[in-house]
Amino acid sequence: MRKRLKKLKDKIFSLKENLANSLIYFAYYHLPIKQNWVFIESKGGEDLAGNMLRIAQELSCECYGMLKLIFHVNPSCEEKVKALLKTYEIKSYRLVHGKVSVGFAMERAKYLFTDADLQKYYIKRPDQIVVNTWHGTPQKHMGRRNRSERIGVGTLQRMNMVSDYLVYPSRYMGEIMMGDYMVTNLSKAKILWEGYPRNCVFFDETRRQEIIKQLGLSGKRIYAYMPTYRGIWWKKDKPEQKEIVTQYLAELDVKMADDQVMLVKLHLYSGGEIDYSQYKHICPFPQGYETYDVLNAADCLITDYSSVFFDFANTRRKIILFAYDEEEYFSDRGVYFPLSELPFPNVKTVEGLLGEMNSPRNYDDRIFVEKFCAFDRIDATQRLCRHVVLNEQVCTEETLCNGKENVLVFAGALAKNGITTAVVNLLKNVDKSKRNYYLVFQAADVRTEPERLDVIPDDVDFMVMDHSPSRTLAERRQSQKFVRSRDVDTPLPSLLKRLYMREFQSYYANADIAHLVQFDGYGIDVNLMYLLQPIHKVIMVHNDMCQELRMRPGLQHGATLRLCYNGYDKVAVVSPDLFVPTAKIAKREDNIVTVNNYHNTKEICHNATLPIEFQPNTAVQCFRFGGVEELLQEKGPHFVTIGRFSWEKAHFMLLDSFNRFWLENPTATLLIIGGHGALYERTIAKARNLPCWKNVAIIRSMANPMPLLKKCDLFILPSWYEGLPMTIKEADTLGVPVLASTISSLQCFAAEYGLYQVPTTEDGIYRGMVDFTLARIPIMGIDFDAYNQMVKVEFEALFE
Repeated sequence: MRKRLKKLKDKIFSLKENLANSLIYFAYYHLPIKQNWVFIESKGGEDLAGNMLRIAQELSCECYGMLKLIFHVNPSCEEKVKALLKTYEIKSYRLVHGKVSVGFAMERAKYLFTDADLQKYYIKRPDQIVVNTWHGTPQKHMGRRNRSERIGVGTLQRMNMVSDYLVYPSRYMGEIMMGDYMVTNLSKAKILWEGYPRNCVFFDETRRQEIIKQLGLSGKRIYAYMPTYRGIWWKKDKPEQKEIVTQYLAELDVKMADDQVMLVKLHLYSGGEIDYSQYKHICPFPQGYETYDVLNAADCLITDYSSVFFDFANTRRKIILFAYDEEEYFSDRGVYFPLSELPFPNVKTVEGLLGEMNSPRNYDDRIFVEKFCAFDRIDATQRLCRHVVLNEQVCTEETLCNGKENVLVFAGALAKNGITTAVVNLLKNVDKSKRNYYLVFQAADVRTEPERLDVIPDDVDFMVMDHSPSRTLAERRQSQKFVRSRDVDTPLPSLLKRLYMREFQSYYANADIAHLVQFDGYGIDVNLMYLLQPIHKVIMVHNDMCQELRMRPGLQHGATLRLCYNGYDKVAVVSPDLFVPTAKIAKREDNIVTVNNYHNTKEICHNATLPIEFQPNTAVQCFRFGGVEELLQEKGPHFVTIGRFSWEKAHFMLLDSFNRFWLENPTATLLIIGGHGALYERTIAKARNLPCWKNVAIIRSMANPMPLLKKCDLFILPSWYEGLPMTIKEADTLGVPVLASTISSLQCFAAEYGLYQVPTTEDGIYRGMVDFTLARIPIMGIDFDAYNQMVKVEFEALFE
């Protein structure tokens, strides 16, 4: 009952989302852009502060004409925002919340300003201008360098490619944000080397004295305490930080002098408010003021790892780092430079903090300010708004790129299979002097197994698709009808063409892309999204897709394959034997070419020398007390296969063949090394019911099977059908003979390299095992240097 109720709730939610999308995209397609609308979003609508408030304040001036400012503000902070707008005399505005209202405003506004990202359903229109200022200079690793947040980089990547202008207050920040989010050469956004709008106040002594007087702090020594958030930005659940801060504040309060006052501002995500009534000298930042207005009143900033010290350095007043948990904080995250390289005093205890609070500034920060605050100035907000809105060329503008073509390579789910191995090998070895290559994957495919990202080499850039297609009600109905169709000649409905064109635009509105490679070749959404783009595109074929459609109809879609094989500029099969079934689906041959998969001989040999290692999520089914290693101590022969637990891999037939062989050779062993797949449990059950079970090991999700492969005597490929498996080449590299069933897609390979094949039957595999004991199965001994040279030529030809 609960499952049915949840299913119903999910369906209702989905329908509501589709209805909201219908209304939003009506505006996108049919309503004109309002030339005087300015949409402003600060931290996803959870605040109005810093750069966004200062930009709004500037755009309220008469010199910009009659602009209508629209703020995305969540209901929980609406009253706070209204108070701010009143304080800063911003009058012509409207507050919006809720998906439809926000979406309508975004799609119709001429200008959009944000300090983080914009809603994922937003689609940039050609005449809109998007400005992203971000909201701080990073010390902690960002983007790809922060392992815990790699899956989340897609949000900022998308914004960097959708934006027309990116504002950076220093070269340091620009290099990090563009480089570690891997969009330096892909984004066509113009970088404005300009100061942060929120930092202008630090150059305004008059405003400082006004705030001090208004807060009743004249004659006081004012300290601002602004600790950073300890956690991951999408997991806003760190109440323990508030508890630790409360304890330290209590100790400080007792020992502070009567003329000292400390203003405290916790990070937006750090939890609930502290009860400040218990303190004599400590109070929160006052409501109704922009944060940096209050911070500018301080004689001294106390922080830890927050980017606020980069901004406050503009004042040249004292900064103290209260890094009481430095070792713990940096234990699981990297930094671009350690705290020890900063000029500011660093203390770990309340006593040390009090000592620095009562001491004058005694350090030289000139080099620090020159590096990190290079473009901050008192008129930065004015210059930015004049440049963007009034089209006055007052800011330093630059576009970063190396001039090479950009290639997106969609890699699928990065599962432990041959396609992932093939795409990683390719991107490790492809000639990057000619083009920039980007491995693309969907966040949803790896969210539950983030370790899948570990296969991506450090020198390979990657792009993350971070949301599912946003369908309207009509598009939802068309999608369902199209997917249910089993007629391979079903045309692509016009509404789905619209959907996939819009979806591509949501990610890559301002991106410079010359080629699309659908390397995975499976699925519907990405296949069709790439198909419709007016960009040179290639789709790879790794398997006999006629067999896939016949044997796995629920996982493949004939109409999608026909459309793609017919419509992509080139269809690249990984074996010449796949030409015929691919052409049968496509109904054309002129765009089909052969591109073998690159083979990484050096890495395979190195991996084979490593110790046998099972990961925490590895499941090993082996009857022996000493596990797989004890099993391999048997006299042998030792047989092995590697392939996902799926029907076409014919593991059941292999087990029956081995059981028959084992009855005659009781010291023989069999290892089945799989990965993902629905038949894992059934494969175990099958093996347990056979007399040979004691000599069988079934292994799931092994990151590096090469050490085990090297210890075996014969690799067996019993599949019903395949493409050109990487595993048979890996076995040959390690000097292990290969026995394969008679698969049509291996005929050319077998003829050229001497692959030993037997009929795809239980008896055929059994007789192959017997042939091995009679020394009838030689090692192929492929010259992989020559093979890889051929692959490079084939791959380069795709772009001609």
